[in-house]
Amino acid sequence: MQQKIQQLKSFLWYWLKAEDKHSLHPPFVFSLYTSVFQNRDQPECFKAIKKAQKEFQQSKEEIKVTDFGAGSTVAKSGTRKLAQIATNGITRAKYSQLLYKICRFINAQQVVELGTSIGINTLYLSYACANGTVTTFEGATALAQRAQKLFNEHKADNIKIVTGNIDNTLEPNLPDKVDLAFFDANHKTAPTLQYFHTVLDHAHEDSCFVFDDIHWSAEMETAWEEIKHHPDVSLSMDVFQFGLIFFKKGIKKQHYILQF
Repeated sequence: MQQKIQQLKSFLWYWLKAEDKHSLHPPFVFSLYTSVFQNRDQPECFKAIKKAQKEFQQSKEEIKVTDFGAGSTVAKSGTRKLAQIATNGITRAKYSQLLYKICRFINAQQVVELGTSIGINTLYLSYACANGTVTTFEGATALAQRAQKLFNEHKADNIKIVTGNIDNTLEPNLPDKVDLAFFDANHKTAPTLQYFHTVLDHAHEDSCFVFDDIHWSAEMETAWEEIKHHPDVSLSMDVFQFGLIFFKKGIKKQHYILQF
């Protein structure tokens, strides 16, 4: 209950503070907002991914999940139904599609995802960087296996899935350069910051990091505050579900709360 109250307070704060394009003056920020956040295009691949998610939602399959993170607010046992994960345990479609559009906008070729789950977001990223590579990390073996089956069905050959505790698997399996990183694994302050600093060593001026559930808990809000104030971060955007950071050189440090 306390977490739900905190989330409601955070949303009200966000709703009161959020700006639209008329408040955005830097050219990069304006271009990103109008080309990505206001982009209503629905590429053909979205239909295929929505169909896959619907099939998961109708599935009777159950899998055993070892959770290394903050846990689920819906499923409390180690055995979870795929239908429950696909309905309540993954990113809303409009945010998954936002990931796709960000990836395309920055022309990301080396993409990293922390927290594969059943692989829906991974598919969006795979389609977005068809000529690049998505390296995705998942702690739960059963989830990784189910996601790999999905990738095989979609012939998503540009996805490399790394299974095991991300605390141990992340650093040795990162590509030399990371263009886009999506953080959706352990929703606690210390691990989130640890993963951020590890991936940061592989970032460059044109990289974008996206953090999921930045207002999910007080711990995630604490992590987000520290991340957006890191000296290497020149630009941050809060769209409530996601927090985005950029490392552009030569621009004044700015923090935006944007309508989406």
